[in-house]
Formats: sequence, C-alpha cells, structure tokens
Amino acid sequence: MEVNLAWTIASIVALISLGWVLVALRRRHRRQEAKDHSITPEALYQLLKEDKNLLLFDVRVPLDLLAHSEIIRGAMRLPPKEISDRANSIPKDVDIVIYRTSLDNNTLHLVLQITQKLKFCRLKML
Repeated sequence: MEVNLAWTIASIVALISLGWVLVALRRRHRRQEAKDHSITPEALYQLLKEDKNLLLFDVRVPLDLLAHSEIIRGAMRLPPKEISDRANSIPKDVDIVIYRTSLDNNTLHLVLQITQKLKFCRLKML
C-alpha cells in the first residue's frame, strides 16, 4: 500500500513539474516570437521618413485608446478581433507594422497568432 501511495505522489509531482516546464517553454517561445517580430520606434520612424511602402495598423483595444487617443500619422485603426474579417483587403506583399500600447502581451500574441494563420510574413510589431 505504501509503495502505491509513494508511486502516486511521485507521479503527481512529476506531472506538476512537467506542467511547469511546458509553461516556461511556452513563455520563452512567445517572448522569442515577439522579439523576432518587433521593430523599434526609431526604426519605424526611419521607415516612415523614407516613405517606404508599408501599412501601419493601430490594433489598440478600446481601454488603451481611452488612455492614449493619439494615432501615428498614416496608421489605420484595426481592432484585433477584426483582423481575420478584413484579411482579404490587406495586401500580403508589403511590409506591415502593427502597434499597440498595452503593457501586457496578450494583444501582441493574439495578433501574431491571427496574422501567422493568415500567412502575413512581412510583419513587425511595435
């Protein structure tokens, strides 16, 4: 009986540990993905100054818009949940920069997931 109890406890501890490892790996992957698709404000400024052919989308959520209503000149409003619906009207052969002001990365990862499914490969996030 003691062996079964010890085995059960060891199994539970192992599963919990595995769960934590998987969560940590997922977080690391999401951070790397965000880094791979990021652009600095200075780099975006340079692209806009050079009048490069790019699309700029403001994907801020309504609460962020209330706090910071300014929009970068030339940007188009595109709520994150509308990206899929409007995907056919967004060209895939130009550079796209998407910006948000949210301090959490939920919007960033939501947008990355959607745009990757839609095969937007020339995408940067600010």
